Amino acid sequence: MTHSSLRTARNHVSTLCAALAAPTPQSIYECLPGLAEAAECLARAQTEIAQSRGGGHVFEIYALKRELGKARKLIEQGAVFYQGWARMLGAAASGYTASGEAGPVRAAGQISIRG
Repeated sequence: MTHSSLRTARNHVSTLCAALAAPTPQSIYECLPGLAEAAECLARAQTEIAQSRGGGHVFEIYALKRELGKARKLIEQGAVFYQGWARMLGAAASGYTASGEAGPVRAAGQISIRG
């Protein structure tokens, strides 16, 4: 059971990596239930490994670690990309500060309610 739990978790993380490589809000949103299941699989696997004290799961653990590393890198690269866009938008909308940094992007302060 532990091998399949680890494999299932790795497959869900791999699906997330594919979604992060060509992100859309919908593709990321569709990964959320799978990631919740992956967390449950990892909790089960952790319990099973602790009870068995066996080392037969090393391959699956390292494969999962590699997938998690890919996901981390994709998320970090996405964050850097969007931070760069925020700086460009800030510079375009607000100019530059006295220290030479791009101005902050400010959200509009309006509320619209229909009832």
